Amino acid sequence: MTAVARWKFTLVTLGMVSIVALSGCSLAGQVKDLTRTHATVTQSKAAACASMQKDLRGSVEKLASSASTAATDPAGAIAGLEAVANSFDGALEKISNKKVKKVGETADSALKRMIAQVKEIQADPQHADTVALMGTVKSVQDAFVDIGKTCG
Repeated sequence: MTAVARWKFTLVTLGMVSIVALSGCSLAGQVKDLTRTHATVTQSKAAACASMQKDLRGSVEKLASSASTAATDPAGAIAGLEAVANSFDGALEKISNKKVKKVGETADSALKRMIAQVKEIQADPQHADTVALMGTVKSVQDAFVDIGKTCG
């Protein structure tokens, strides 16, 4: 990977990490009812949000720590993103609240699209479509904002 491509990759990765990490923090701050964490038929919005936040906390922290080495360890940054996506999958399995599940699935899908694009850039940085990636990053950001609004 050339120095310019590595720099682009690092900037994009750091931007993604910031979006996910900050969104996770805003979600944590907006959850008011932390008493119920398992999906039930009548799962409240607050319980669904609390469950999702709890499941995502560790992977978001790992992702933030891997961001500092994104230029030298792009595979580590991708692994961090994949850990968040895997945590998201697990979190969504516990959600029965339809509204929270819907916004969560939208964010999960956008995150997975972003990971696929980052992998493409890593594999072929000379032909990286950073404009498309930034559009996807925006979709991820918007999806996490929607989770924050839903859980607020």
